[in-house]
Parts: sequence; C-alpha cells; structure tokens
Amino acid sequence: MIQNSILQLALILLLGIGAQWAAWRFAVPSILFLLSTGFIAGPVLHVIHPNEIPDGILFPFVSVAVAILVFEGALNLNFLELRKTGRAVRNLLSIGVLVTWILSSFAAQWILDLDLPTSLLLGAILTVTGPTVIMPLLRSVRVIDRLNTILKWEGIIIDPIGAILAVLVYEAFFGIDNDPSLWHTIFAIIRTLLTGGILGFVAAYILIQLIWHEILPEFLQSPFTMMLLIVAFSVSNMIQHESGLLTMAVMGILMANQKKVSLKRIMEFKETLQVLLIAGLFIILSARIDYDFLRKIDIQIILFVFAVLFFVRPISVLFSSIGTELRKREIIFLSCIAPRGIVAAAVSSLLALELQKIGYKDGEILITSVFSVIVISGITSTILAKQIANLLGLSAGEPKGILLVGSHPWAQKLAILLNRHNVETLLIDSNPYNIYATRMQNLKAIHANILEERLIDHLNIGSIGKLLALTPNDEVNSLAAISFQDVFGKNNVYQLRTSEKQNRNSLKIKRRTGIRAKQLFSEEMTFTKFKELMDQGWRLCSILVQENFSMEQYEDKMYPLMVCDEGAVWIYNEQNTPSPEEGNHLISLIHPAEIPKIESLTTSE
Repeated sequence: MIQNSILQLALILLLGIGAQWAAWRFAVPSILFLLSTGFIAGPVLHVIHPNEIPDGILFPFVSVAVAILVFEGALNLNFLELRKTGRAVRNLLSIGVLVTWILSSFAAQWILDLDLPTSLLLGAILTVTGPTVIMPLLRSVRVIDRLNTILKWEGIIIDPIGAILAVLVYEAFFGIDNDPSLWHTIFAIIRTLLTGGILGFVAAYILIQLIWHEILPEFLQSPFTMMLLIVAFSVSNMIQHESGLLTMAVMGILMANQKKVSLKRIMEFKETLQVLLIAGLFIILSARIDYDFLRKIDIQIILFVFAVLFFVRPISVLFSSIGTELRKREIIFLSCIAPRGIVAAAVSSLLALELQKIGYKDGEILITSVFSVIVISGITSTILAKQIANLLGLSAGEPKGILLVGSHPWAQKLAILLNRHNVETLLIDSNPYNIYATRMQNLKAIHANILEERLIDHLNIGSIGKLLALTPNDEVNSLAAISFQDVFGKNNVYQLRTSEKQNRNSLKIKRRTGIRAKQLFSEEMTFTKFKELMDQGWRLCSILVQENFSMEQYEDKMYPLMVCDEGAVWIYNEQNTPSPEEGNHLISLIHPAEIPKIESLTTSE
C-alpha cells in the first residue's frame, strides 16, 4: 500500500514536470498540457488514481500547497507597480468581486435552478481567479507591463478574498449558528482581517529579524520560511476559518516590499517548489475527473459556464474600469481573461463535503459547476489570451532591451546609437557624475551598485532581455553576470574583459570557476583597448548596410560590435559572429581615417 502510494506520487510529479517541459518546448501555456495529461493518465488510462487518496490526506495537502503558492505569488507583488495601476487593481478587488458574486449567483439561480443560499455560495467561490493559472499564463503570454501588473495583483489577492467570502456565506446560511444577520457577518469579516493581518505581519517580522541579525544561517532560510508559513497558515485557520490564505498574502507582500534583507535564498527555493506544486496540483485536479462527472455536465452547466465567462466577467471588468486609467482595448483583454484554479477547486470540494454531511442535496452540483468553470476557463483563457493580445496590440513580445552595467562616456554613446534604432537601454552606475551626464542626454539611468542584493527585486526590467557588463572592473562584471543569469538566461548575459592579461586567462578561469559570461565583441577587445582607441579618435558609428557593403574593405580600421534591425539586436561575442544583411545597421568602432567615408554613407553618432 505504501509503495503504491509512493509510486502514485512519483508518477504525478513525473507527468506534471513532463507536461510543463512539453509546454515550454512548444511555447504554449502549461495548463493545457497539465489538464490533458492528468485526464488521460486518470480516467482514460487509469495510470494514476487520486480519487483513492483519502480526503483527510488530500485536502490538507491541497490546502498547504495553495497556501505556499499564494505566499510565493505575493513575493512578486511590489507596491511600486501600483503607481499606474492602483485604481484598477483596487476596483477589481472590491467592485469586481461584488459584481462577480451578484451576477454569478443570479446566473446559478436562473440557469441551474439552485436555491438562493446555494447560488450565493457558488457565486462567492467563483469570484476567485488564482495565481496557479494566472502566473503560468502571464509567463507564456507576454503582455504590456500595466496589464501584467493588474492580472498578477488580482490573481493573487483575490484568492483569499474569494475563499473568505465563500466561508462567510456558508457560515451564514449553513453553519452551526445559522445566523445570517448583518452583525454576525461583520464580526466574522473583522475577525478574519485581524487574524490574517496580524499573523501575516508577525510571521514576516520574525523572518526579517532572524535574517537581519544573522541568527538564521543562509542554508536554513528556505526550510525555516517553509516551516514558518505552514505554522502561520495553520494557526490562522484555527483562529478563523479560511483566514490562512490572507495571512500568506500579507506575509508575502510584506517580505517583498521590505528593504532590510535579501530574499535570494528564499526566492530560489520557492521557484523550484512552485513548479512542483503546480505540476502536482493540476495533475491531481484533472485526474479526479471521472466519467460520472462528465455525464453530469449537461446543457445547463455549459450555459452557466459561458454566462460566467462571457457575461459576468466583462460586466465586472467594465464596472471596475470606471474612474481608472484603463483604455478600451485593455478592458476588452481583461474581460476575456479570468481562469479559475486550485483555490476554487479546493474551496468548492471542502464546502461540498460539509453540505453533504448536513444532508444538503445540492452539494454535488457545486463541485460539478466549479470544476466545469475551472477546466473550460483554463482552456479558453489559454487559447484566446495570446490571439487577443496580438489582435489588440497589447502583446509585449520578447524583451529586446539591453541593461548596460557602467555609464561611462562610451557606454552612453553606445546607448544613444541603440536608442536611435529602437533598442531600449537602461544604464546602471554607482558613480553619480556618470548618471547625471547620462540623464542629461535623455537616457534612462539608475544610480545604484549593480551588486546590491535587493537591486534585482526593485528594477523594472520587463522590456529588458540582455545584460552587457562594461565596467573597468573585471570582478564586478563577472559578479553582475552571475547575478543576472537567472533573470535573463545564460545566453543573454555578456561581459567585457578589462585587460589583455585577463583576456588570455579567461578560458582557463572559465573552466575552473564557471563564473564568466560570454566575452563581448572580438577576442582582442578589452575595456582598456576600447578606451585607448576612443582616446585616439576612434568613434562609435552606425553604418547602414547597403548592397555592396563588405567589412573586408575596412581591414583593421573597424571593430564590429552589434547588428540592429527594427528594435532587434545581435551582439558580436566570442561564440557568435552575426552576418549583417542589407538594410541592417552595423554599430562599429571606426578608425578616424574612415569616419568621413562612413559619414558619406550614413549618419554617425
């Protein structure tokens, strides 16, 4: 029995990770592969049997997993993001929730013929969206920063709101007290807010102080955080039912916005855990769908699901957009994206069991309706999101901007040329004079130390996809490359050698330590040589590549650096030598004698 359970767990994780790999390989949102894989492995092939897991084990596991995912999602919520989207987020979490609840309840009563208490309960459950679906969707479908922020905040914060609302409705109409009075509801809301807020603050404060005073060593930061959030979640739910998710959200937001300690160890661990939990939860969710469940889906259920997705959601977003900065096309996109996730499944399953215990007949249709919304909303959002974003011009595409570490004079000139060819740049330097000079040329620049532990957490780099480390300090360049490899990917991080000696030893050092990024430009080019050439009158120029253009004609009087074309950029480095085509712009370092010839062909810096 134990061995069979272990095998089931191993299969669930194997299928979940395999589905996410396939989603990455074919560049589609992972929920499509996760749901289809779980359904095929469960009711179709009977390879895994999650229905055999006792509810006393399954529901606690799901609850803790959801709590971890809410905390993980909240770690991505930076208050600075709300400067341009705060009103929209506020309205979606207040007006949007209220409108969704009322209209979904009305649809349940009218279409499904449910009584008022059950309709209100179903409507409350369906107010959630969920980070378990939204976050993978946003990673796959890149939209403009403002929409990304709105969907992220809504998806994470609305989970505890929806769960709490559902529990309040249940307690009011079906609970032991059976007291739907206004004062009973107000008292429950106050107790929930106080419990979640206080415990979330206390947990975050304890963790911050232990790390700040170095009481907690680095290797224990991740496991201690895990222990602390599970304890806080459990205690919160003991004090007030379903307040634990609010505790997790508060704890995560406070940790994300404090500036005292680095969360690097915690963030690394939670990213791995997130992948495993999402994989496991969605495989279990879809594998629990059996043929009896499918037979219960009739025309009423289908009509209800479409009413929730294509009637309730648009009206909710429309009301929430009043008085905000949202444009029409953004409202349309938000109206089409409202997938439900694990929280809706867990809350509906738990409350359906409670209804069955008290002999209430409509408990089963609660699960059928919610699971139908989860599956259909997940599939439709996944299929429609990218097409609608592209159609409305809201797709951010792949990030093509460049982060330049070092804001010295020739880095400024390089940024000017890149901006001229629609390549966004952001320069970072710890020298205030360099930053001042950079900003005077209308370039984006940040005065900061690139090696600050919390810098990555506070940079707005959604449109940035590459890093060029251009400082005269080789150690700083290497460490900057290490810090940003996880952000941009190893293939998009470059550094410039600072001297010939370091250049000769680079291969040996790279093999021994593995810490160096790809070397920028030609093998012989270093920071020292670059500066010497600039002092000798060499200039950075942008050359329009024409039909008979050939770099051989410049012999040793040109060092090609980059090729630009309509916002895209290809960088010369030790592993890649781009071939410029007609119509491209070639950014190069040009000998003084060749500058007049270049200027006759195109505009230089």
